[in-house]
Amino acid sequence: MRQWLDELQSNITSECRRTRGQEELDSRRALECVRPFTVVHDRCIMVESKTTGNWGDMKKFCQQQGGKMVKVDTDNFMYHLVRFLHDNGLNVKNYWVGGSDEGSEGVFFWDDGTRVKMGTPFWGDGTGDQIQEPDGGATQNCIIMYKDDHYFFFDLPCHDSHGVICERM
Repeated sequence: MRQWLDELQSNITSECRRTRGQEELDSRRALECVRPFTVVHDRCIMVESKTTGNWGDMKKFCQQQGGKMVKVDTDNFMYHLVRFLHDNGLNVKNYWVGGSDEGSEGVFFWDDGTRVKMGTPFWGDGTGDQIQEPDGGATQNCIIMYKDDHYFFFDLPCHDSHGVICERM
């Protein structure tokens, strides 16, 4: 019985330390993530809905804010990001993100050179045609999170004008 109690106490102590460590990490991350950026699922992001521009201009905009265009590379982050947009009344625009297939038609890359994941759950299914994005060919090379399809990815012409989601590293 004594051994069982010692193990239980050890497990509780370990869990408390782990939880406290995570809280300290979250607290440090929150301190590093200053306005206009905010923490969304362990990332420091800024949603710019007032200023709009083409993909290149908005990439520069993010850099001027001390960040880069967001990399939406996990389904968990995408879920929390879309939820953040809805919860904060920001679900009124399309937003550029940091992926394109310029220079590699049909193969999308994030700004850091890693490949964009294709298919579900990231890409939308088109506007009524039931063909999953990307479907724009050589004229649509930049990725947006498309408000009319639950913020799934769409490829659009890079010269279109949209808001942007930036990420501070």
